[in-house]
Amino acid sequence: MECEDVNMDTEEKASDSNLDQTQDGFQKASRYLNLLPIPIDKLNADADRYFQLIKNRLSSAVLLLDIKQGARYWASQLQRYIKIYSLRFTKQEHIDLVKLLFQLVVTPDQECSVTYIFISVFNKLLQKKKLLSPDDLSLPWKPVYDLWHELLNNKDDSHGRRFIPPYAENMVMNFIKQCRVYFPVEATQEILDKFKPYICPFDNSMNDAFEVMALFLPTTGPLERHSRMYKLWFDEFMGIYVNLDGSRLGWESKILSLFSRLSGHNIGLIDWEPHIPHIFARILRAFGLPVGPAKYQLSHADPSYEFSSVFLWVVAMVTPTNSAMAHIAQFLHTVEPFLHPSNHGWSQRGLHGAISKLCQLFTARVKLERYKKPTWDNYVPREMRLTDDQISQFVDLVKPLIFTGLFSKHGPQDMTSCLFNLAFLRPEKLLPLHLENLYQALENLTEPHRLKATLLGTIAVCRALVTCTDSYPEGRLQVIPLLQLCLPGIDSNDSSKTVSTFQLITMLSALTPLADCSEAHLQRTDLSELERELCSQTAQLQDFIFIFIDRIFVLIEGLALDHHESAAARSRSSMMEAMIESVLKTASISLFQQMSRSLFKLSFEKVWNYISNRVFEVLVAGKLVTALVYGMVKAQPSLTLPHIIPHCCKNILDLTNNADVCTDERPDNALLWNLLLISECMLVTGSVLLPYTEDISTVLDRTLHMTNTTGHLFSCALLERFIKTVGGIYPNDLRSIEHDLDQPLSQYLPIRDWGFAPTLSQVTVDWHIPTSEALNTIQDTITRFLLPELKYLDENVDCDREDLQRRLKIIADCLKNIGLYLPTFQSDPHVIESEGAVDTTRYKVQHRITQFTVTLEGENTRNRVMQTIHPLMVRLLSKDDSAKPLSIIAVIYASLLLNFGVEIENVNQRAKNVKTIKHSLGHPLHLAGSQVRMVHVECAYVQLCRMIYLQSDFDPFTQLHATIYNDLVLLATSRYEDVQSMSRRVLAKCFQEFKSSQRVIVPDICKLLITPPPEVTEEQFKGALGLVYNAEGSMTSPYYSLAVLRDTVVQRQLWPAIVQAQHSEKPNIQLLVDKIIKKIEKHYETNHFTFPVTEGSKSAAQVIQRKLSQPVELDLAAGESAARVRTEKYKGMYVELRDELMSLIYADVLQWKHKEFAMELVAFLQRNDLDPTVQEVDLFSRSLIDDAVSVRKLAIGVVTGILFHHKGKHPKEYVASTAFKSYTALQYDPNNVPDTEEKWAETSFVEKTYWGCKHWPDKVPITRSHPPPSPNELPEVQRLIYTCFSDVTFTLTLFKYLSLQDREKDKFSNSTYSFFKALARNYGPAIVECCKEAIAKLQSDTDHLTESSRQRLVAEFVAGVVRGSKYWSFNQMNELFDWLLPTVKKAITNVSDEAITHWGTSIATCCEDREPKKLYRLYQFLLEEVQTVDHDSSSATSLQTSSRLYFLQAALGQQQWRIPELNAYTTQLIKERLACPFKSIRTRLGSVLCSCYIFDIPYMDKHCWHNPKRAELINTVLPLVKELEESTDKELGATSDCDSNAATPLTGLATPTSGLDTPTSGKDTPSSEESTLGVVSSALAAIEVLELETNMEVEERSENSRKKLIFKTVLSWLHSNFERYTMYQKWTPEILKFIPIICPHTANYSDPELRSLAQNAVKYMSKTLLPQELVSDFIHVIREAIGLESWHARTTVLELLQPMIFLNQFTLSDYTSQIQDIVVHLLSDERIEVKLAAATTLSGGIQCRFFKLDNGILLKHFKRLADVKLKSKNNKSERLQQCHTGLLGLGAVVRAYPYDVPNVIPELLMILSAHVHDPQPVQKTVKDVLSEFKRTHHDNWMDHKQKFTDDQLVVLTNLLVSPSYYA
Repeated sequence: MECEDVNMDTEEKASDSNLDQTQDGFQKASRYLNLLPIPIDKLNADADRYFQLIKNRLSSAVLLLDIKQGARYWASQLQRYIKIYSLRFTKQEHIDLVKLLFQLVVTPDQECSVTYIFISVFNKLLQKKKLLSPDDLSLPWKPVYDLWHELLNNKDDSHGRRFIPPYAENMVMNFIKQCRVYFPVEATQEILDKFKPYICPFDNSMNDAFEVMALFLPTTGPLERHSRMYKLWFDEFMGIYVNLDGSRLGWESKILSLFSRLSGHNIGLIDWEPHIPHIFARILRAFGLPVGPAKYQLSHADPSYEFSSVFLWVVAMVTPTNSAMAHIAQFLHTVEPFLHPSNHGWSQRGLHGAISKLCQLFTARVKLERYKKPTWDNYVPREMRLTDDQISQFVDLVKPLIFTGLFSKHGPQDMTSCLFNLAFLRPEKLLPLHLENLYQALENLTEPHRLKATLLGTIAVCRALVTCTDSYPEGRLQVIPLLQLCLPGIDSNDSSKTVSTFQLITMLSALTPLADCSEAHLQRTDLSELERELCSQTAQLQDFIFIFIDRIFVLIEGLALDHHESAAARSRSSMMEAMIESVLKTASISLFQQMSRSLFKLSFEKVWNYISNRVFEVLVAGKLVTALVYGMVKAQPSLTLPHIIPHCCKNILDLTNNADVCTDERPDNALLWNLLLISECMLVTGSVLLPYTEDISTVLDRTLHMTNTTGHLFSCALLERFIKTVGGIYPNDLRSIEHDLDQPLSQYLPIRDWGFAPTLSQVTVDWHIPTSEALNTIQDTITRFLLPELKYLDENVDCDREDLQRRLKIIADCLKNIGLYLPTFQSDPHVIESEGAVDTTRYKVQHRITQFTVTLEGENTRNRVMQTIHPLMVRLLSKDDSAKPLSIIAVIYASLLLNFGVEIENVNQRAKNVKTIKHSLGHPLHLAGSQVRMVHVECAYVQLCRMIYLQSDFDPFTQLHATIYNDLVLLATSRYEDVQSMSRRVLAKCFQEFKSSQRVIVPDICKLLITPPPEVTEEQFKGALGLVYNAEGSMTSPYYSLAVLRDTVVQRQLWPAIVQAQHSEKPNIQLLVDKIIKKIEKHYETNHFTFPVTEGSKSAAQVIQRKLSQPVELDLAAGESAARVRTEKYKGMYVELRDELMSLIYADVLQWKHKEFAMELVAFLQRNDLDPTVQEVDLFSRSLIDDAVSVRKLAIGVVTGILFHHKGKHPKEYVASTAFKSYTALQYDPNNVPDTEEKWAETSFVEKTYWGCKHWPDKVPITRSHPPPSPNELPEVQRLIYTCFSDVTFTLTLFKYLSLQDREKDKFSNSTYSFFKALARNYGPAIVECCKEAIAKLQSDTDHLTESSRQRLVAEFVAGVVRGSKYWSFNQMNELFDWLLPTVKKAITNVSDEAITHWGTSIATCCEDREPKKLYRLYQFLLEEVQTVDHDSSSATSLQTSSRLYFLQAALGQQQWRIPELNAYTTQLIKERLACPFKSIRTRLGSVLCSCYIFDIPYMDKHCWHNPKRAELINTVLPLVKELEESTDKELGATSDCDSNAATPLTGLATPTSGLDTPTSGKDTPSSEESTLGVVSSALAAIEVLELETNMEVEERSENSRKKLIFKTVLSWLHSNFERYTMYQKWTPEILKFIPIICPHTANYSDPELRSLAQNAVKYMSKTLLPQELVSDFIHVIREAIGLESWHARTTVLELLQPMIFLNQFTLSDYTSQIQDIVVHLLSDERIEVKLAAATTLSGGIQCRFFKLDNGILLKHFKRLADVKLKSKNNKSERLQQCHTGLLGLGAVVRAYPYDVPNVIPELLMILSAHVHDPQPVQKTVKDVLSEFKRTHHDNWMDHKQKFTDDQLVVLTNLLVSPSYYA
């Protein structure tokens, strides 16, 4: 059931019923050969000879080491053999060939183009896997992996030492998919042992590991092997999928494809039940559907989910015993509203395609289980197969989605595909409803889009409508009414509707023989009731046909009228008219050939009466008329031609009696019309035309040389079609049945053959085979019309241009269709040097279809034509205004070279068309008898065309071939663009047919490119460049372009010539040069010198050789000698090419652009098997400081590649994994670092961070010090580079340039970093010494404009040097860091905002895949920097602080689980800074915290117990942030107390003053001094109290502010955790506790930052999947949150619940009642905002079927609450709130069905309507619900109102329709 190679493929060949071995013992012989007009015994004899030759030559080529020429050619011939004869060989021969091709494919270090051919043939051999089981064939997996690694992970390719083409990836992927089925059973364990150690959820290696395992792990095989296959990894991988989220990291798509393939191959054998809820939750989230409030939207779909794989998994896991179907139902109910046409967006587009794929795969599974023959690879236990009830349930589920999505703005294509597949499963459920929609659309004139969509849907179900007689017998009764009712769709004002109508008529008529059977009940007694009714309907066929013809007449007149009225409109609608003409012709052919003779006669009589006395203009109306007539002539030529040909011939001869008519520029339109009509009637059965040969020839004599262009073209078409019809071999009819429809009804009843699909054995083909009379007619015709033209052109050197053009057109049309009868040129052979050791002459079948040849006066026709055309072409090239004649000459040359009956392009195109027809008329379920007769006949015709092509005489390549090639070069370099294009197209085709023939023209092209003007004109120069680029050839394949042709001989000559092609600076020529350069850059592939042959290939070839019927003695020694000669020849040409390009560069004769191009070509010539020369190294080293940016970039890449080529070869060292007692041995311990040389030497550095993370390999690779040699000890080429860097001026200049380039895109450059890395790796500390001065100068520069670029360059240098120091010694590393760390410190101290990213990337690059113990000084430095800023916070800016945190985060993030101590220490540092006042720092703190806690996941718990835990931080800050609200309240209260206390001292101060003013007794009155002191004392005491209380208030406020800052930092952490690190965005019990704390702050308008952080946290939380084990905790927290006093908190909780319910509905299903209680409870809240939010949440839950209404409890509750009568005055608040709650609940139910009207809705609307005049807020709520109902149901109100009674409609109308002003 795998999408690409499992039996759930929907495309099946028509002969799939014959897949078993044939009676002759062959694996699978093509049954279409039995239908060909060639005796089968002759075909079999040819096939045997052809196959024996292929086996002999292919095996010989391998043994003689001739791979590139011989083996590749004969492998392609094997592919051609399979296309024609299928797998016509025995099982043992099949196995032998597979093994040989496998060995050839996995040969290491082989050219990709050769591997591509071998893989193509290999895939063809295994296209039917059921023929070979794993018991028959076993293929090792390791060579396949080596090939994958060589081509897709080749470091030589990334360093420019070997160029691998873009197609290599798909090529290798397809090969692996074919091979893995045949991996031995032990391969699974071996693959797991190799790649499971790469599994590390924190590293990209996990993506690589799962990519390999998803590709290589076998998932199919016998049951007894399963314990050693998928059961070895299933539980672990499923645990990874459930516990981790890798959607944005890449590996999730790989593991999805693996599970999908596993489920497809093992239906019913795996228990998916425990994982089904989680799987569906992930799938639903992947769509990214917009749910919840707009402020919480995350508008993106998951790119990792390829829905073809996902739904394969879904469909395959369905069994009668699990809940998968129930979950599918829930999923479809959930997404149904999003498919409504009113919803339009990116998410809907993905849904349409997903539903289409789901239906296709479900149908394919039904086909697999019920209709396919059981084989070794498609076993499904009977008890696990889909039941009838499940199939019916699925169709019922998808049906509303189909009929909703059919009218989507995205188009109906996906839904029509669903209809096509499901209509065969349950036609009785789909077809009646669809037909009802169609009939309604036909009656509705205001919605044409609905009609077009339903017409397209009807086209998709035509086959089901006609053939599903068992389950939907009434379908046939709809055919004739449907044909009649669709006729109004033929409308000249609506082209798309017209096209759809014609397509529908075509489909229906192709399936139904049309005959009047209305009298069958009088002649037969065996009719069923349905047949009687259907027979009676056939009486209406005549009316339908007449109306159809009348509608065509109206269409013709309408379009003709448009044409006459407006020429501008004619120009705009030409494409529309051509499309209508095409579909009309197809419809008329299909309709009339299926018609009985009696009906046909009546139809033709009607048409003939219409056209015989009329003359139509020939541009529009005439073509439409002939399209109609063509169908009739094609169907019944014997009845129609006697009327048409004599009539037309007579009219033409009468009109041309006067010789002046043919010379008239504007002849009578009647002449043109008759010529058009008769020319369109030629493509019929040839035998019918023979009696009219003389009449047609006379017409041609009169009209071929008409001066009028249109008339001349019509006459030429008449000639060309006459020759094609009379001399062609083709089937005579394509009817759906072979019976005579005019038989008595008692003998044959046509309606019983409606939709008849015969098996192949029931099909016979009536072929047109030219008789001797026909062949003589062809000879006479050619002699009569071709020879005079040739003689005339020979005798008349200077003829009129128009006359010449007409004569050449006649010659071209004569040659077009007689290629089958023309032998190849008779001339001396032109030898094209071949390097192969095996003969590659094309095989020719011995039993040709015909031996007849057409000659001209006994002379070879091709030679004779060539004698005339060649000198003519030479003469025309010297004349002006010869474009059209020269274009025709190019066409003539194409016929002479390539036309031997058929052209392979036409054959391939016809095969594609047949495939489309097979899909349109096919049956998605049945194998045997699934195709109608027309498809079988078309397939047989394609097979015949391939046979004709096989007998083509392309060999030998003669001198005349070479002459035409040279002529085509002259044409391609002429002054006319059209001629150039046509000539290039012809040459591109020739290159495909004639091996290595491009070598013939390359010298001429080179001469044109090199020769300067005026000897070569600008047109010739441009034409030569056009030949090199060959855009026409690139349309077939970019590799047919000479610029990238994989031919060393061509490359050797052409590349120097291209470089020297600098004679023009015109923009169009320079643009062409640029295109050539880009083509080489994109498609160049390194040509190999040697083509190794492994011992496995030789052994497989020897096995084939030994089994040959006539073994051949091979001279193996001669083969080896020839291989060596070829290698030396290729190598010599490579050296010559390289040296010539270098000499051109050094000669200083090239312009700057061409010099740069030459350097680029030299760069492409770099190889991994040859060392660069000193001259190359010198060139690119000096170019490092070239003035041109592009040259410097090129030089950097090449020098990096050269250094990579010469890097030191260090011995790989391994340590057994048992040497590491546990994973802690690999973790970094700050207290145990290799800080001495002894410790350094003792330490085994394990660079890769994924080793030991989850699994250990058997041997762990380690790194030890291997210092690079000193520069003096290096080879000369390396010393040359070092010498450049030893020059201070060079280094300063280089760094200056590197710091200036790409200022607009100033990003960290991987190429520059790799360059410095290569320097450090090859030269060691010496290169650092050379660069120190340049680095110092960069850092001392104070130019602010270039600061970011300078910082970037320093960062790149630091990263490169650190990465390049992998093998340096301890002392060298210490010296490096002694200089490097101060340099880095200086840089980051003055870092700018723009340069932070550069340094972050640099530090991350330094630490990636590097042993942290080796970089301990860097980590110490970064920690010290953070601490330094912390200690000196008074002077540090927020930028400095946040940047240092960022750099530390960059370093920590690369070491992952191996630095727990550093993570813990960093976490502790951050905890002390949580209350930082700067927003940027808090944001960075949150991000760093996220990086530190990233390892706190259950999957890694045992490995990361030293790493910090989230719970520690949460338990620390949770009490603080919980007190935040209390502190805020206290703060407010304290402020009021302070205010009152502040008044007291003022009163105390005033009291003594008043006392002074109050008289008192002297005894008791104190003295004034004492009084004053007392007052001052009291005042001071009061002030002290005030200051004390004020300080307490300030401290309390400061503490509250600190808590708020902590909370903001924590929110930043949560935001980073949920947004950035999506792989770990899992709820934990600790994080759940934040919900009640966060929710109140989403509306904190006093602090916008806090509000924004809280909203972001809620937004990302709401889109996070909730694990099953935390659901109860989540509900508990929600209950706690809704108990908060803040109504904002309660509203936020509801807004959080909306997407949470939607996305987690599959895991929350057991808690539905509890969540429903929460929502219903909040409906009664005192705040209207909370009530509305609760109503929205309830409505969404009902809409996605999470909340159930089935039991009626919820509705009864709301009805009871709403059953309150409110008065306009004196309403009690409780009664009003109760009523409002009930109405909100009822309104939520109504809103839950925006596009439908369930039975309960009318009653609810009536209840709501009764409260429309109640007091607020009831009144507004009711009106909002009613207006929303009106808006959402307006489009389909005509359907929806059927659900209401008349009284209910009256009430709704009064409420929803505004009264008229005039009422």
